[in-house]
Amino acid sequence: MLRRGYGSWPRPRFDSTVSKNISHKEVRRSFSHSATYSTTDSYLTSNVRDLFSLKDRVVVITGGGRGIGLALAFAVAESGGSVALIDVLEGPHEHYKPLQHLCPKLKYYRSDVTNYATLSSTITEIAADFGRIDGMYARTISVLVDPR
Repeated sequence: MLRRGYGSWPRPRFDSTVSKNISHKEVRRSFSHSATYSTTDSYLTSNVRDLFSLKDRVVVITGGGRGIGLALAFAVAESGGSVALIDVLEGPHEHYKPLQHLCPKLKYYRSDVTNYATLSSTITEIAADFGRIDGMYARTISVLVDPR
């Protein structure tokens, strides 16, 4: 059984007569034969895309009406996640329309993140609409100006 900790990772065993130019298939074979994985170590045998998948996840993006926030919404949608966009703008940028075809569930919320009461009610509304919130990207840029 594989134990976690320093030096416990299964390392390939090399013979001194073996060439230093070993293919990655041989190294993988060496790893797979030298260790037994438990069910709790599923990350060692899972596909990387599955590990980074956002399938069935709900992500809230503030400042998502345009720019970086909207670009992040495309990334979340491509990973299978549902997206709730929050922005102070009346409506999102025109690139929101192609995102609607890509995202399993998408909704735009107009809210001001500098107003706690408004933002709190928006977050409560998102949780009610989507059933839960799994993650949040805070991409809002607020500029405070000192009137002096």
